[in-house]
Amino acid sequence: MGARHDIAFEKWHGLENDYVILQHRAAAGLSVSELARSICDRRTGVGADGLLLVEARDRDEVAFQIVNSDGSSAELCGNGLRCAAAAHVRAGGGDRLTLRSVIGAHHATVRPDEDSFDVAVDLVPVLLGEEMIIPWRGGTLAARMVSTGNPHAVIVVSGDDDDAIDDMFEAAMTALGGRVNVHIVKVSQPGRLRMWSHERGAGAVRACATGAAAAVGVVATGESTSWDVQMPGGVLQVAPGTSDTPARTRGPATFVCDGVWSCPGDVYAREGA
Repeated sequence: MGARHDIAFEKWHGLENDYVILQHRAAAGLSVSELARSICDRRTGVGADGLLLVEARDRDEVAFQIVNSDGSSAELCGNGLRCAAAAHVRAGGGDRLTLRSVIGAHHATVRPDEDSFDVAVDLVPVLLGEEMIIPWRGGTLAARMVSTGNPHAVIVVSGDDDDAIDDMFEAAMTALGGRVNVHIVKVSQPGRLRMWSHERGAGAVRACATGAAAAVGVVATGESTSWDVQMPGGVLQVAPGTSDTPARTRGPATFVCDGVWSCPGDVYAREGA
């Protein structure tokens, strides 16, 4: 193992979906996948669901890249977008900005809100796909495939048997091979639903904003009013998207801490080296 190197970081969370944020230049010469696995480790690193690499191009524009905690790439992350936007404002950037991910531009508005930031951000249009039937407990579960920039499977269920949710996830993850984010959804009342999530590359998470947009796209087809999505980490407001207009989410982004992480020397290797 080579010498260690110090890297400045910030940690944020959006509804308890937590991220380490690094300036993109800090990752120069590093294996990004190894960096994510190392810094996101909850025992030997800073600990997070994912790594965000950001670069302020000017006061109102930020480049944004998300890497899952297992080192795999992700196309988009709604909670991560809110955290990156809030971090930009905290650093002195403009409170109306555009974040650019690998799949497009996302417009955000940020305002301070007590000990957090209130952030509204555009995701992408919601594309509803096929329905897949998953065997479960002698019966079946219907999983609707949805794209909100990244792939999701939304399973809408009824009843109050929350103890069955883990079994549903196990059946769905086995059937779908871990290729998509999986969400179990219950409509609790008009305009409000509950949701639990397992993400590719991160496992069970406290919140998933792109998943919330996917779930609302399934249960609120043709509607235009916002829904409240109750997740273990809190409530996210989601204005439904269509195949032509992006879903828009609004919720908190909370600063946790900043510091300097001692990066292991063996992370300093280019991808594929």
